[in-house]
Amino acid sequence: FLPPRNVSVPIPLFIPNILCYIRIILSFLSIITAVYVNTTARPLLYIFTTSSFWVLASFLDYIDGKIARSLNQCSELGALLDIIADNILRGSSWMCVVIASLLSSSSGNCNKEPMDKSNDGNEIINHYYTFFPILGIILISVEWFTMLSTQILKLKENKDHWKDVGQSDGGNDDEFDNDNSNSDGKFPEATPPWFVQKVFANNFCNILGVLAMYGLFSCGMITFLHIHRDMILE
Repeated sequence: FLPPRNVSVPIPLFIPNILCYIRIILSFLSIITAVYVNTTARPLLYIFTTSSFWVLASFLDYIDGKIARSLNQCSELGALLDIIADNILRGSSWMCVVIASLLSSSSGNCNKEPMDKSNDGNEIINHYYTFFPILGIILISVEWFTMLSTQILKLKENKDHWKDVGQSDGGNDDEFDNDNSNSDGKFPEATPPWFVQKVFANNFCNILGVLAMYGLFSCGMITFLHIHRDMILE
């Protein structure tokens, strides 16, 4: 990374890093507001607030990298904070799905009608809302496992950021051997699978990249809104 222009500003107080802190705070606030949706007389307010937190956090994620490059405030701390903030945002969105599903199933449905367990229709509804917590927990677990795996791979290839894995800087482009490294102590470059290359092509501006971004940043929010669709449409 290039040295910062304003060396008097501590790295933790770089503007992009502050934006990451805000993203993390917004993500945790969304969990709190999601709980109030089913426990307040003004559910629409909290649905809108929860969704707004996610949209704002996603927008800050979009601009923080641009700000870091324009102000020459790139740092290893910022790269790590960006990854953590991304994972917390996506994890919190699916956590809200879990909360919405559990609260909705306990009340019978989104209209809060009493549930009669002997009724086959309500049993189907109960299983329907049980599916979302399971899905949310699985996705959260996969998200954090993927982050751990990519960071380990990044360190193994001595890269500054996991997105740089597989990008050649003049070294060997062949897949690396776990037991051997180059004379300079670095492992040879690993070539990402073709599918991963397609997703990253043109900075995600392609069909697969758009679908990936939808899954990462929008799917949890849309599922949350889907669960509360009856409240929204009332």
